[in-house]
Amino acid sequence: LGMTFLLLLTALYGGLIVPGVLLTLLRLERRTAAKRIAMLNDGNLYVEQLRAIHLIERRHTPDSRNFNRRDLRSAPAIFALWLPIALAVASPFVSGASEAALLMSATCGVWWWRKLDSAAVVSAWFYPFAAWTLSATIWLAVMTVSSVANIPPRLAPGGVDPMNLQLWDEVFADPTIPILAATWGLTGLAVATVALVEKRGSRIPAAIAVVTWVPMAVVVCTGSFLGAHQFALAVGFIGYAMSRSKRRERDYATELIAIGSDTGASAFAPRIPLPRAVVNSALVATVATFTVAAVDIGSWTIASTNSLGFLSPNNPWPWFIYIQVWLVACPGVVLLAWSVVNHSLDRYGAMALGFIWPLVLAFLLDMHAERAPGWLWQYQDWLLVPAFAAGMVISMWVVTYGIRAKLVRAPEVHGSGWVS
Repeated sequence: LGMTFLLLLTALYGGLIVPGVLLTLLRLERRTAAKRIAMLNDGNLYVEQLRAIHLIERRHTPDSRNFNRRDLRSAPAIFALWLPIALAVASPFVSGASEAALLMSATCGVWWWRKLDSAAVVSAWFYPFAAWTLSATIWLAVMTVSSVANIPPRLAPGGVDPMNLQLWDEVFADPTIPILAATWGLTGLAVATVALVEKRGSRIPAAIAVVTWVPMAVVVCTGSFLGAHQFALAVGFIGYAMSRSKRRERDYATELIAIGSDTGASAFAPRIPLPRAVVNSALVATVATFTVAAVDIGSWTIASTNSLGFLSPNNPWPWFIYIQVWLVACPGVVLLAWSVVNHSLDRYGAMALGFIWPLVLAFLLDMHAERAPGWLWQYQDWLLVPAFAAGMVISMWVVTYGIRAKLVRAPEVHGSGWVS
């Protein structure tokens, strides 16, 4: 009875933790921005307006800069690079460290990317990608060596396995594939680094990174107990970060307009919009993917609960995962619909897509097909996941930067140029 209650509690509330936190942060962010803009609109003193200009322009960093050593000592870098590497090395001795290392590197890397991007670091995306590649390579090496050398010794069936090596041994009985994946990851990272230095600002480093990341992600997630969590959280956080960046731009422009600055309208000048065919193709593909995933998972969830019974021992365990997936997706659907109606896709669309993404992830992993407790994902289950994750990030980028958004309307100003 206690375990049943725990499963029900997690199913009802566990899936809402991440979107609940992000929606709470969104609410606090918008309240703070509204108060700040209201204070500027009410300000009448010239000195206060000058102070506001200084604070606003300090938050907005238009000049790009190169990556430096100080960026490696920031809190996001520690959580995305140094701490995951330390946990990967310590994984044979610390229970759960191997899984925590990968999950931390994938999710905190988004935080680091946002900080670097806000500081106008050139090619800010590359450094979190390098952090994940390094920590994943070290993790693969540690797991392979531990498996081959039988360190620590395997426990009896049913015993606690801190490194999940019993699962690893079944997936990677032959260490050749992990070794090739680690070698491929390091080689690709080295080539991408050289390309970044030689061809700064081009798409070549990004193309090399994708070619490196896709096969390595398949291998890492096949052998990782929390591989699905990495994809679910990382893609969701990327969507939130993109939307947050666009909202920050809009707030910056609105504040400048509120104090009568002539640079307010140009501060929010949108990027050159993508061709309509590209935008429409991305939107159609995204909607079609979500629809297929929703119909498949929804029909199976309803059928299983009706025919097998909600708590029947014959009902495979993914029903409890699917409930959480739906609890995450529903706020995303509502937010997406609201952003379309209010012409705010650029500021909320990517965040909404990130909420709905776990629905597609569950569909791709096909968890309900001939599964039972204790089953393992194989390579064929993961082959499409990195490709669809990359496609989802592209769709997020399209709705954030590829659609012309409504510009901030400048209020009437008096002859002095300052808002009264």
